[in-house]
Amino acid sequence: MTDLAQFIPLSIVSSLVGLPEHGRQRMLEWAAASFDLLGVGNKRAAGAAQVIGEMIAYVQNECRPDTVRPEGWAAQIWQAVEQGKITPAEAGTLHIDIVAPALDTTIFATGHLLYQLASNPGEWNKLKDDPRLIPAAIDEAVRLDSPIRAFGRVVEGDQTIDGAAIPSGSRVLMMYASANRDERRWEDPERYWIERPGLSGHLGFGQGRHTCAGMHLAKLEMRSLLKSLLKRARHIEVGTPNFQMNNVLRGFTSLPTRLIPA
Repeated sequence: MTDLAQFIPLSIVSSLVGLPEHGRQRMLEWAAASFDLLGVGNKRAAGAAQVIGEMIAYVQNECRPDTVRPEGWAAQIWQAVEQGKITPAEAGTLHIDIVAPALDTTIFATGHLLYQLASNPGEWNKLKDDPRLIPAAIDEAVRLDSPIRAFGRVVEGDQTIDGAAIPSGSRVLMMYASANRDERRWEDPERYWIERPGLSGHLGFGQGRHTCAGMHLAKLEMRSLLKSLLKRARHIEVGTPNFQMNNVLRGFTSLPTRLIPA
């Protein structure tokens, strides 16, 4: 998880965001705390609130037009303020959005991808024979092991779903991980199958107005990693993963991995 899954998102996202150097070391901690705070109101969420407060203070005090890297995302947000497209308050919110959510989800998805390819050598061999299947391999890993278990949403209008009436204004829990393994939608849903029909319909990256804004960057990072591995590794072996505790996310803190050279 450290040598492969974390390396690309940390190096790329921190550079793209263009934060002052001393803030980059906290990005992983801030990302995990952000999702802890979005979950159930338990002790983990209460502890995350303090960490989020530190992140907000950092953004407010350190993420200034004269301190961010020119041409980085943070600098572009300040340019939008100068052009009158957004307010300074909106700039602060956007800075938080590009600091916190862009890391853990991609890191966990990469870990799940490596785990599934190692656990299903037949699918790995399909990739080696036809690298054009790389996008499908990524989507299938996200479907099967959704990094985000669920999110709360507010119903905008009266709805009836499977005979249950849901009044407008109700708060509901959208369980992406459950939907992505629904046997009514997916044939053999517990199987990792990169040639699965209808794979584009999974909910691991959200849907509609809630589609993940960083989805294409995440996929690009994982595609780059897979292309390199396919050239260099004959196959992948993994041990037993350790899971990270988080109120919203599902992913590994460690995944013992051995790459057999091509």
